[in-house]
Amino acid sequence: MIYLILLTISGGIRQNTTQIGQDLYLGLIFLLGGFLFFSQFVLPNRTILERVQAFYRLLLYPIGMHGQAIFIENGEIMERKGEVARRGPGVILLDTASAALLRTPVRFTRAVGPGIAFIAEDEYVGGTIDLHIQEQTIGPLDDDDPFAPQKEGEDLAVYENRQRRRSETQAFTRDGIEVVPRITVQFKLESTPGEGFTEFGYRAESVERVIIGRPINASAIPESPERISEWKKLPAYLAADVWRECLASFTLLELFESKPNEPNGFEIIQKIIRLRLQKPFSASLDQYGKLTDTDFKSAEYDIIKKRGLDVLNISISTPHIPDAVEEKIIAQWKSSWLINARIEKELVDNRRSYVSEEGKRKALETYVLGVSNFLGSQADRENLSGREILRDLVRGSQYVYEVNPDLHPLITDETEQLRELMTWVEKNNE
Repeated sequence: MIYLILLTISGGIRQNTTQIGQDLYLGLIFLLGGFLFFSQFVLPNRTILERVQAFYRLLLYPIGMHGQAIFIENGEIMERKGEVARRGPGVILLDTASAALLRTPVRFTRAVGPGIAFIAEDEYVGGTIDLHIQEQTIGPLDDDDPFAPQKEGEDLAVYENRQRRRSETQAFTRDGIEVVPRITVQFKLESTPGEGFTEFGYRAESVERVIIGRPINASAIPESPERISEWKKLPAYLAADVWRECLASFTLLELFESKPNEPNGFEIIQKIIRLRLQKPFSASLDQYGKLTDTDFKSAEYDIIKKRGLDVLNISISTPHIPDAVEEKIIAQWKSSWLINARIEKELVDNRRSYVSEEGKRKALETYVLGVSNFLGSQADRENLSGREILRDLVRGSQYVYEVNPDLHPLITDETEQLRELMTWVEKNNE
């Protein structure tokens, strides 16, 4: 406005055409210079190419020709409304715990990790990954009773969700008893800490495998969110499959039966699940729950690796069984606990007796070695008189007493008797 007033005072636009052209040219130069200057600080650029890319996209932004300009934090896209739908040259800023896979309408193009990613005109985000250690839990909640019928006043949707959680880990023992535990799996993107310039570890190949390998729900509408399943669900459901397979080899009593120095069935199953998801080869069980000497290639481990993941830990907890079965087990235990207690007492007494006799034998050996310490060799003993042998045996007994402080409070009278005996032996040897 001020510029137009000055033009009018100085004679109008016609008389100042050359000056206006020069002013516009200088204004354009200053405008481009400003864009060039500020584009160096809008993003954490590191290379000359990145600076050029940032400058180009900043020029497109005022005229609305830019593509996606988004920030991805912990695998979640932070954007203005409608930003993800934009197409054109764009930019993505990813924090140290995020990765993404870019795509075009017809194919996936490349994976990008922490830092800046400049996307081409036809590229957009096809999927994101959180690089933190992930934890997935399936099965009943802490306060769930998976076997209870629909309660009075319980909403149908709540009841159906409770039954869905029951079906996630539902399995049957060899004797046909249903057991429903809670299964928790910890896992992460297959990478090493520090890889990809982030403490969490970033590997482009693993990101591609995770996102491209996501399950597809064929019954869902093609463009709906339910069409592509969540990538985090796979490890826990694989663990549940192995749980069902292994449980079928045990009876309910074998599952929790405790034996000295032996794992119970529940512990064996957890071991097998860990091997199947964490190692390329795993031990196997026979139909009666016994570990065999044959290892086999783990299909679950291959699936995990093909999806670009590493399983870190697996836990199975709070196994639920039907109330009627639990009451029957308690009744059986009440009727047989005295017999079992007597058997266990007999085993403990036998063990104590064995340990006691073994201790006596070792103590006698130690005493004999100590007492004979002053007798010398076999040849030396042949030349000793009876009194001399007695003297050396008394010395050996005193030696055993001196080197074993634990004996001091136990044989006070015997120590005095040994001194008197030694005095008598030395007196009669003179």
